[in-house]
Amino acid sequence: MQSTIIDIIRKIPLFANLNSDQLLLVAQAYEVRSYKQNEVIFNQGDTAEGMFTVVTGQIIQLQTNQQQQQQHVGTLFADQTINQDALFNPILHQATYIASRPVQAIKLTREKFMTLLAHNPDLKVALGLSPKSTEHHSNEVRFEGQRENETVLLYLHRHWWAFARMAWLPVFIMMAMWFFAIVIAQPAISTLLFIGSILLPGLTIFYLYVEWRNDAVIITDQRVRRIRRTILTFNKKISEVGIESVHEVNSEVPAYDPFARIFTYGDIEIKTAGNAGNVYLDMIPNPDNIQQIIIEDHQQYKKRQAQQHRNSVRADLENWLDGETPNRISHAGGNGEEQPQAVAEPKPKPGTNGYLSTCIEMTNGDVVYRKHVYFWLRQTIVPILLMIGSAIIFMFGLIANSGVNVVILPFGLIMFLVGAATYFYIDWDWRNDYYVVSDETITLIHQRPFFLQSLRDQILVERVDNVEAESSGLLASILNYGDLRVSLIGADEHKMFDKVPKPQQIQQDITTRQQRIKQKAAEAEARQQREVLAEYLNVYNERLTDQGIVQGGSAAPQPTHNFASDGQFGNAHAGTSPTTVYNNLPNRPTQTSVQFRATNNADRRRPPGIPRKQTGGPSRPSMTQGVPYNPGASASQTPNQYPQPIQRPSRPPRFRPKVDDENNPTS
Repeated sequence: MQSTIIDIIRKIPLFANLNSDQLLLVAQAYEVRSYKQNEVIFNQGDTAEGMFTVVTGQIIQLQTNQQQQQQHVGTLFADQTINQDALFNPILHQATYIASRPVQAIKLTREKFMTLLAHNPDLKVALGLSPKSTEHHSNEVRFEGQRENETVLLYLHRHWWAFARMAWLPVFIMMAMWFFAIVIAQPAISTLLFIGSILLPGLTIFYLYVEWRNDAVIITDQRVRRIRRTILTFNKKISEVGIESVHEVNSEVPAYDPFARIFTYGDIEIKTAGNAGNVYLDMIPNPDNIQQIIIEDHQQYKKRQAQQHRNSVRADLENWLDGETPNRISHAGGNGEEQPQAVAEPKPKPGTNGYLSTCIEMTNGDVVYRKHVYFWLRQTIVPILLMIGSAIIFMFGLIANSGVNVVILPFGLIMFLVGAATYFYIDWDWRNDYYVVSDETITLIHQRPFFLQSLRDQILVERVDNVEAESSGLLASILNYGDLRVSLIGADEHKMFDKVPKPQQIQQDITTRQQRIKQKAAEAEARQQREVLAEYLNVYNERLTDQGIVQGGSAAPQPTHNFASDGQFGNAHAGTSPTTVYNNLPNRPTQTSVQFRATNNADRRRPPGIPRKQTGGPSRPSMTQGVPYNPGASASQTPNQYPQPIQRPSRPPRFRPKVDDENNPTS
């Protein structure tokens, strides 16, 4: 079917300049659709999903006029295409399309087309599209925390029914209030009902709409990001999973919800290596298409990684073929182990290590995060007040009479000591309860003073499966603090960063480091494979040098031709056409303008320089009739100097000659 699709889309002007490989990519993104006779394909006023091309059959176009009458406005036949503009922007169908005959068609949706362009920039150039014309239909979507080299493939909200199923009740109440406002004759009551319909159900509808718009799903070429906000509880929850961590994508249409089939929405579950890292998307429009986009995004990510590796290997191989000697694998130590290098002890950067700093940047790139300063203040306010009160009492005791001093001064001193000890414990506990995020590890440290129980938990960044940031409550929204949940591969429980400032910023820091370490791991693996290839090339180069084919090991052998030179072998087939070629072995002396002859099909399996086996006598006949094989003979010798070939008796003719009569036979 793909060959048929390629033949069809080659005729579309948009794809006329694509080569065969690019046409194959576009053909794989197409969907095949079939329609029965009299089946409605598109309704007038519906949003076009993409470009539509008729393969076989016939479609009629009916348009509804102002008098609500349908009139025939056109007919579509095979190889005709509509809605090309729908690949770039949402447009509406201007007519109703009905299959007058059984129709088979192909369709390219806008989402798949944009995904295809995002993963194949060369296709964008071949189509002659400007960067602005290929932006996603959401009009240059940007989101907080987007990376520089990250491309948004899809930005969507939950299905509109998620808003409508909650808004139908206030809409009904509003309509009822409007009805009674019209029916009731008293103007004052009618005005109150109308104002009340705007204030109560109207504001409720507006709140539900904003709540629906705040939830979003962002699919990029690097990750899947889920954002959920609740206005009343001031809750904000952001979860994301790297596209390389996706193991399985399941889409489901709830069986208990009949509206899911009517309005085409469902649920999507993105599974990772651990259950704690799974991402659940509910009430997503066209779940099958979204599932396919995520799967294709994952496949394209793997292809990009493999292509980068192939390009690096190809570059090294081309450099070697151009004459550069491949570098051997170097080891620092004699036993093959790298010698450890002295690393300076990391220190806080200037300006980031204040008394109440919650984000301390180290000189080696690590970042230390503490709990929000609000929790330090909330716990230390009581001992601070105790110390302030004890100071006031102590000063009052100094100016009082001697009888009062005996009681007040010891009480103030004890009060100050209790407040100071409590403050020291709380402050020490807050300062030594922190998280260290480095390029390779995440360390959770919970220390307690006075030799109490301490906890130190260290995890590898490369084992991080999903990172989820959540802030809940009015105070958390104002002060910008929340919790961070880090799920690991193969684990069913989270690692918690609780009550940290700017949890979304820490989430972005962890995911950026995770992306960086995965890129380094891929580069290290590719470098190791290139080193193995270089070792093989070195061994091969040494062998050529030992054989004298290559001198100095600086040149690479080129492929040779299995041709025999004219005069090189005395048994060359007579009548072969000479062809001028050049000896491609480097540093090998050759004659200029050497004539080569291709070996005959009959001699294809016989190595050059080896004569045929003799089949009819003691001598070995050559390929030239009447000249026996003698490699030691010089060119000045004549054929008479060689032994005569074996004479075989002539055999009778195969057929008897024709005779016209008995005395005059004719051949």
